[in-house]
Amino acid sequence: MSIETNKIIELSECNLETKTLLTGSLLKWMDIIACLAAEKCASVPCVTASVDDLQIDKAILLGHVVNLKARVNRIFNTSMEIEVLVISEDFYECSKICQAFFTFVTQPKPNGEKNIVPPKEPKTEEEKSLFALANERKKMRLDYRSSLKRLKDNKEELQSKFVADETSDKNSHVTSDNTYSECVEIVLPQHANHHQTTFGGQLMAWMEQTCTISARRLCHGLPRLLTVDEVFFRAPSKVGDRIVIKSRVNHIFDRCMEVGARVEAYAVGGETRHIQSAFFTFIAPDEKGNPKVLPNMKPMNKDDFYRMKRAEARVKLRSERRMILGNDGLNAVSLNEKNQKILCYKNILELMALYNKDTFKFKLEMAPVRLSQLKIDDSLCIRLETEVDFSAADVYRALSDHTKRKHWDMFITEVEILKEIKKSEDHVLRYKMSNLKPGCNTKGDDIIVLASCRQEKDYAIIAYRSVKLDEFPPVPEYHRAINRCSGFIIEGAKRNEYKTSCKVTYINQLTEHIYEYVKTDLKGATETLSQRAAALVQVIKTDVAGK
Repeated sequence: MSIETNKIIELSECNLETKTLLTGSLLKWMDIIACLAAEKCASVPCVTASVDDLQIDKAILLGHVVNLKARVNRIFNTSMEIEVLVISEDFYECSKICQAFFTFVTQPKPNGEKNIVPPKEPKTEEEKSLFALANERKKMRLDYRSSLKRLKDNKEELQSKFVADETSDKNSHVTSDNTYSECVEIVLPQHANHHQTTFGGQLMAWMEQTCTISARRLCHGLPRLLTVDEVFFRAPSKVGDRIVIKSRVNHIFDRCMEVGARVEAYAVGGETRHIQSAFFTFIAPDEKGNPKVLPNMKPMNKDDFYRMKRAEARVKLRSERRMILGNDGLNAVSLNEKNQKILCYKNILELMALYNKDTFKFKLEMAPVRLSQLKIDDSLCIRLETEVDFSAADVYRALSDHTKRKHWDMFITEVEILKEIKKSEDHVLRYKMSNLKPGCNTKGDDIIVLASCRQEKDYAIIAYRSVKLDEFPPVPEYHRAINRCSGFIIEGAKRNEYKTSCKVTYINQLTEHIYEYVKTDLKGATETLSQRAAALVQVIKTDVAGK
């Protein structure tokens, strides 16, 4: 379910000094198109609940065309994830500006009952991939919020660590109070949606404007917005409400700054209520467009200190997420309680990205396996496809029982389950692999992988990726190999009263050591891949017979 629209950037929508699109206008447009996609899918009124991972890669210039696309990735009963992609077009080329994920919720019925959206089953391979990844992002989102909540719970503990610097001159450095900004708006009919509540995008635009003022007061220049994070819509506001937006710079990190915004609303004579919060990251470009080094900031009281410490923790969380998502898989990342959700997401994301590539070239056929390959930068990726006369559930059950792999994979001599991640289908495994050159003075390989297993009716994913566990370092008897990205995608085929079958696809982005196990197959000299497929079929048969 998708929506697309295009806009030409006019002067009235631009910053008059830089001739670039006001970021607040872009946020409004993104929220509107996301709302249109949500309501088209749900067929009931919907409102914005939150926005995640909004990163603006570059500014949009006056006269450019902006293309906005929104699509529903998955429905979760009363909520849904909407992906919004923004592309800028000049006369010669297109550039990606940003991609963000909105969460929309349905408004309750007049009697107060929940408006539950009927689930829509994915049909195409792309839709199935988006469907699975949306669920992983939801888990990651909830885990991230839990981490942030723990920061709030430690407020008194953090404040108690503040020590005032009596010797410092308040005028010799920047303080948070120097950047404080407050703006007041009244919600008019043009600011409201068709439910007579304030557009989420309009609130984000007002927040961006207020935060920009705070950023300008710090850098004494023209700041540029980089990211918007933790946009949570706590409560609605209506036509006639007064909106108060408060912002200040929370912390400075060399060349960027985090600005926090708090939005309150009140009706005439009514109580003030907290309706929204968010954090904006800005840089201050120099004449060449490079980020300038920003002045230091010092806390003057316990509240300043608390805001700075929370900002440091948020930046650390964001940096870890970016590091993991940007990791190419050649170096294993250490798994811990804080990053396991994002690692599981990365595991499945990378496998699905390879699976959806349509540039694989057929290499050879080794019945019952069809082998294709694809060169990606400096690595070779192989894709094996076969069809088996079992249901997707039967195949998934056999493949997700990791201890059975040594029964059908001739190169695996032992499988250890090192760790089970709580409340999930994820495990950390250690594979011990046979020595390819017995009799020579060489070691066998061992690999520690994160195995992420997901099943959605007749569609399943099993993804593998190397990780590190501090309690299981490399041992002298084995060479610690790397599994860059590999896994299985299982798709149920059409059923009839006579036959049940499914398509099984195996993908592996080969590293140097893993390549040694398949190189003779790729040259057509051996058929170990087809032998392993045949052995897997036997394992599934035994498993089905024993049910």
